[in-house]
Amino acid sequence: MARLEVPRPATFVTLTGFMGVGKSRIGRELARALMLHFIDLDRYIERRTGISIPDIFRHLGEEAFRRMEKEAVRELVGKDYLVLSLGGGTFMDPESQKALLGRGPVVALWASPETILERAMRKPGERPLLQVENPSSRPGPPSTARPTSTSPPTGVAWRKWWRRS
Repeated sequence: MARLEVPRPATFVTLTGFMGVGKSRIGRELARALMLHFIDLDRYIERRTGISIPDIFRHLGEEAFRRMEKEAVRELVGKDYLVLSLGGGTFMDPESQKALLGRGPVVALWASPETILERAMRKPGERPLLQVENPSSRPGPPSTARPTSTSPPTGVAWRKWWRRS
């Protein structure tokens, strides 16, 4: 049986940005518009491990989670017809950056720190990096960056990446 090929402007698109900027929502809409599959990297990891992201952080730690993200990215860059929504810190890993940039367009989404915090606080307990007394003051580990109003998209690590592109 012949396979129907539909012309598309891209067959693999990555969405990145700080948590709460809308990567999953926009990713679903983009995938629908481009007739591609949609994968949210955090949900993908949860399905593969059978463990929620908050539980991975709580029981295995952030380092183990970052290894899982890296492994999932390595696997998914080999797929076609995909919009991939990354976790907030995934793109900070140099190996993942290189693989994703080599695969197709990477779109960095941005929102104000106030908007990010408001969205993230809608679902308490689902954002492991915000499980501190004052989330807006959290500096974040090296793999993530706290949003600041002066940096497109966000934080010191993002500024370094943004200037290179």
